[in-house]
Amino acid sequence: MGSEFKNTMDEYFKSESFKKIIEDAVQNAVEKKFKEMEEKVKHLEEENEKLTNQIDDLEQYGRRNNIKIYGIQKVDPKNLEKEVVKEINKKAGASIVSSQIEACHYLDKNKTSVIVRFVSRKTRDDVYYLKKNLKGTRISITEDLTKKKYQLLKECQKHFEKRSLWTKYGVVKLHLNGKVHNIKNMKALEDLKKMKRNTQ
Repeated sequence: MGSEFKNTMDEYFKSESFKKIIEDAVQNAVEKKFKEMEEKVKHLEEENEKLTNQIDDLEQYGRRNNIKIYGIQKVDPKNLEKEVVKEINKKAGASIVSSQIEACHYLDKNKTSVIVRFVSRKTRDDVYYLKKNLKGTRISITEDLTKKKYQLLKECQKHFEKRSLWTKYGVVKLHLNGKVHNIKNMKALEDLKKMKRNTQ
C-alpha cells in the first residue's frame, strides 16, 4: 500500500499538471514581487520629483529680485550699471537710480545679456512690468529663471504662441480659451496640449 502510494505521488510530481501548478505559483509570486517593486520605484520617483521641485522653487525664490536684460549696448563692465539705468529709464519709462541696484553684470563673453539684481523686489517688479514699453526697441526683459523652469518655458513655446505665454515669479502662464493657466510641470503642459486639441 505504501509503495503504491509512493509510486502514485511520484507520478503526480512528474505530471504536467503538477508542473503547471508550480509554474503558476512561481509566476504569481514573481509578479506580486515585481508589482511591489514597481510601486516602490514609482513612490521613490514621485518623492524625488517632489524634492527636486522644492529645491528648484527655492532656487527660483533666491532669484526673485533679478531680471535679465537683452540688447543693452556693449560698454566697459565698470560702466554697465550706469548704462542699464539710462536705457531702462529712457526706453521703458522707469525711474530707477543706481542705489536701487545691488549687482549688475554681463552673463556671457559676447555681452548680449545682462543680469540685474535689485535691492528690493518692489523695484524689480516695477521694472519688469514696464517691459511692455520696450516693444519695438532692441531691448527686452525677462525673469531670471532656473534652468528647469527655462526649459519648461521653451517647451511651452513649441506648442503655444509666444504672445500667449509669460512668466510671473518663475511660474509659466498661458492665456488659453479666455483663461490664464499656470504651467508648473510637464504634466500640466500635456493637459493643456490636450485641451488645445479638443477645442480645435
